[in-house]
Amino acid sequence: MTVQVNAKSSRARRWTRTMVVALAAASLTLSGCTSDRVEKLDTPALAEGNLPAELVASMESVVNTAIAGAGASGAIVGVWVPWSGSWVAGVGTTELGGSKPMDPDMSFRIGEITRAMTCDALYGMVADGTVELNDPVTDYVSGVPNLSDVTLDQLCDSTSGLTTIAPATKARMVSSPEREWSARELASFGLGRGVIAAPGERFVNSDTGYLLLGLALERASGLTPQKYLEKYVNLPLGLENTALPGDAAAAPSKGGPHGYLTSNGPEGWLCASPTDLTKISATTGSTDSGVVSTITDLGQYGLALAEQTLAQGKETDRFDAPLAIADSLPAWSTTIGGVQFADSMVGYAGSTLGYASAVWSDPATGVTVAVMVNNSTNGAGIVRSLAFQLVALAATAPAAGNQTVPEFGIPWTAEAEAATIQTSAICPIP
Repeated sequence: MTVQVNAKSSRARRWTRTMVVALAAASLTLSGCTSDRVEKLDTPALAEGNLPAELVASMESVVNTAIAGAGASGAIVGVWVPWSGSWVAGVGTTELGGSKPMDPDMSFRIGEITRAMTCDALYGMVADGTVELNDPVTDYVSGVPNLSDVTLDQLCDSTSGLTTIAPATKARMVSSPEREWSARELASFGLGRGVIAAPGERFVNSDTGYLLLGLALERASGLTPQKYLEKYVNLPLGLENTALPGDAAAAPSKGGPHGYLTSNGPEGWLCASPTDLTKISATTGSTDSGVVSTITDLGQYGLALAEQTLAQGKETDRFDAPLAIADSLPAWSTTIGGVQFADSMVGYAGSTLGYASAVWSDPATGVTVAVMVNNSTNGAGIVRSLAFQLVALAATAPAAGNQTVPEFGIPWTAEAEAATIQTSAICPIP
């Protein structure tokens, strides 16, 4: 399968150093921002050069397996190992049946990783004094009197008790991808399903909550979601290729990866004829799952998220007391504050129509993995396992030059995650 490696080594291998420079510059240029908007990352610098060829070959092999199982045409991958090197590449092609190689500079939809950014904006506004974490959402969003006990931080933590809009909206979005939705209209579908837990009681996966949080932050700040994500996330971190697009339906990048959704028919998955959802309105995801980015930006963001680089307010407990995500997941898989935890690693694995993405970073060692596959049928399942496989392989990377391999233990194995991909596959794996 075609592999397109990023030849721009200053971006592919030295993005941590570039990020620190961007943070310092942004902290001085942002209108209305103080110098404590960002802090310098305290993470080991990346070793110059690429990861060993034999290790890259192993990584490429597991990526190809995941692409096939997901029914995708390709993937974009970034693996950064501070003591050894990096691998940033496009694998496969931009569309099924096509010949254009996937390129690591191409933009794609990052799906529910957007949730972490929306929470970043919340904590940035707390630091500014614009809002308080325990403000009721009803202070900012009208017409939801039954949510008077739901606070902004509960929306961020996904502990509001609200559930998902998907059962009522997915088919409509697939059949009318160019339709522009208002966040309030989408949230109404979730609100109509009621609450399934008391506010603050437990984690409930809730796109409804992140849509309402986005509306509340818009009302509190007087800024559109595009503007407040730019102010509180993209500019401070120097994420030049990351943005919440405008409302009009458009591909995430010109000539970039198509996005697919595979239907299940009477005789099984229709892998030969998935629905192409490349051109769709970002309003289908908005502040829950609408952001577009590149793999290098996503890797930078993952590292910053793990390091809690952005302004968080005084003595924040955003990542304290993480909650179980689901009974089916291991005890080390938890969530709080709009992010997920996999043992010591911080990140998120999620999807939006057409694309599934994951980013994970270890704050102690700086190991960071980001990946996108362009079929969302399996949700976060396959891309999550693929990212974990890449982390497990990265942990075996040898030291380059005078570097030293640090202590880095993880509670999963590449073999176990490979088995999960085999059982989760919707399309044949050669």
